Amino acid sequence: MTLKRRTTNDQAPPKRYAQARERRTGGLQAAFTLVELLVVISIIALLLGIIVPSYFSIRENAKYTKAKVAVKNLETAFKAYLDHYRTWPAAWGGGAKDIDTAVINILKGENDKGIAFYEFETTNSLDAWSNPYDPSATWKPYRFQVDDNYDNKIFVDGQELYRAVIVWSVCTNRTDDLSAPATKQGNVKSWD
Repeated sequence: MTLKRRTTNDQAPPKRYAQARERRTGGLQAAFTLVELLVVISIIALLLGIIVPSYFSIRENAKYTKAKVAVKNLETAFKAYLDHYRTWPAAWGGGAKDIDTAVINILKGENDKGIAFYEFETTNSLDAWSNPYDPSATWKPYRFQVDDNYDNKIFVDGQELYRAVIVWSVCTNRTDDLSAPATKQGNVKSWD
């Protein structure tokens, strides 16, 4: 018995297998057709059309919620100040005021007893002069009004509110019309 040595030609698959494969694929290699590619692109575009607007809506809702929480917290800080001192600083009376650096310093603890009534975030909510601003409006400060005659009534646009202090944000409509209901595009109020 003699052993036959294999040559490279012997190792190649027979031609009939290659011909059968060519008949199955039509002579082309498997690939995406133009129609399949367009269908995939249109599905991606449809998904982006659904997701992108909801993303911006979620961001607006987050800004509104952040402003609402800040307004409520500021109102609580003002009430804590009044509970402790039993009087408002004279500069706070006489109508609506912006919450500026002087007000912040008093609420942060730079008062005669060194008591902090509110701790301000150092990220996202303070402008370059350390004034708090509404995250949903461009550099608009929060505003407040105190009951300076201590009868627990504040008059706002013909409305009588039974509160010692009110705090609001002018938000995106940038008006002081407080008679309108609070909306995500309008004023964020501590009394709504």
